[in-house]
Amino acid sequence: MHRRGEGLVFIRVSLWALRGLIDRLVDGVGLRRGRTNPVHLRPGDPVDFFRVLEVHEAKLISLISEMKFPGEATLEFRLYPLPEGRTELQQLSRFLTQGLAGPIYWYALNPFHRYAFKGRLKGIARSVGSRIIEGPDHFVPRLPYVCRIDPTKNT
Repeated sequence: MHRRGEGLVFIRVSLWALRGLIDRLVDGVGLRRGRTNPVHLRPGDPVDFFRVLEVHEAKLISLISEMKFPGEATLEFRLYPLPEGRTELQQLSRFLTQGLAGPIYWYALNPFHRYAFKGRLKGIARSVGSRIIEGPDHFVPRLPYVCRIDPTKNT
């Protein structure tokens, strides 16, 4: 998701820098732009506020946030090949809240997150010289298939 050593700065740089400053003020890692390799990512590499968890070239990048906030956040990018040489880029953000402050933090910043996530996808497409032909769409999780059983009744 990076290009030539860039960080995840596909959203407004001033907002990203402000978030980094706030994180440093609460004893967080702040905004790190340095990477160990400007072209290839490896598990353990720092990227902005994140640390790389998993990389599968041209398929998946999984990151964990090192920001200070009430919870744990991951950010994942997946690439899926489509017909006619097209590609679907998915960005999945997960936030596991801690305490009452976690949901308050997430929902209070939801409008900003939505703006940042859309902007990041558009920026990634631009950075690789592509144009978006559909979306970005907001993913709404669906309930899984569920069944209930009675273990006391044998058939």
